[in-house]
Amino acid sequence: MNNALNGALVNLEVVKARARPGADAGLVAAFAAAAGEQMELTATLAGALVSLARAPRGGADPARDLRDAVTLLAPAAAHDGVRLEVEGARTIAAGGDPLATRLAVVRALLAVAAAASTVEIAGAVPAHGAPRAVRCTIRDDDAGPSLELTPSFGAVLPDAVHRALARAGVRVQAGSEILRLALPAHDAP
Repeated sequence: MNNALNGALVNLEVVKARARPGADAGLVAAFAAAAGEQMELTATLAGALVSLARAPRGGADPARDLRDAVTLLAPAAAHDGVRLEVEGARTIAAGGDPLATRLAVVRALLAVAAAASTVEIAGAVPAHGAPRAVRCTIRDDDAGPSLELTPSFGAVLPDAVHRALARAGVRVQAGSEILRLALPAHDAP
């Protein structure tokens, strides 16, 4: 967030320095456009941060939590050669404690992103410097709500996290290729 905000400020300073009455607008257009894009990115990042920082409203929505976490983590992950992709439902209802569910989702994503960025754990450097992709799939089917992170690059959640997830009713299936969080079903009113 800081990089996007600083980039916007630098571009605005260039616009301020070059914009003069009667000056060619083309001299500042590219800087103004870049500042606008960077401010939009800052607003998106701030929105995701606020969404995750405030207390959950209503029931658990792990899809929204995952999307917000990916929004925040993607720039840093990209810097480490990891591309985070999200697919599936934009929102899903899950049962259990909404805060515990949020923490489970964020912790799982952090573990997989960290493992993917570590060449020794990931196994090999991708060809031609291509980023390692982590696909985050949101499902809500007959088996109930779940999130799958593939490949998981052998990510391991600490025992304390496993215990907290179990208390929250979240079942973890971890392997070298997938980290799956099976979330408690939402009780219909």
